Amino acid sequence: MVDADKVGHELLQKPEIIERLTQRFGRDILDADGHIDRAALGEKAFKDKSALDELNSIIHSDLRKELERRIALLLAKRPRPVVLDAALLLETDWHQLCDVLVFVESDLANRLTRVAGQRGWSEAELNRRENLQKPLDMKRAKSDYIVVNNSSVSHLHQQVRLLYQRLMRPAE
Repeated sequence: MVDADKVGHELLQKPEIIERLTQRFGRDILDADGHIDRAALGEKAFKDKSALDELNSIIHSDLRKELERRIALLLAKRPRPVVLDAALLLETDWHQLCDVLVFVESDLANRLTRVAGQRGWSEAELNRRENLQKPLDMKRAKSDYIVVNNSSVSHLHQQVRLLYQRLMRPAE
């Protein structure tokens, strides 16, 4: 699996990326050690669409190259499905790297509980960030498969296993 969010976090440690980000968003996006403070960067970058577009213009070209490199490495090792986990798949045209699109759907209550616990976001923050992205119903419509993630992790794993088996069946 290639996790675009994780790769993006790694890129935020590169000196040239840090320099470009501080030039645009200011030095107050850095922590005491000179690393990107993602919460501070997010507060500035998700202020409005133009700030987010600027963040994306700084990060996404390098990120796409790294995603392509990692996908190629995985395919060279074992030519079987590679999962690209990327929340912004359609916003960035990274869906062009994929043969099949799977939308993982979760209701608002579950999304809110998860981001509040994992990132400390309020409902207003979740709504603000989601409103800067493509609409969820459009993402759902463009997908080949939908996995509903409103239950337990074991139920999610069961759905993913069934989908994997379906995708691995030989073409009829």
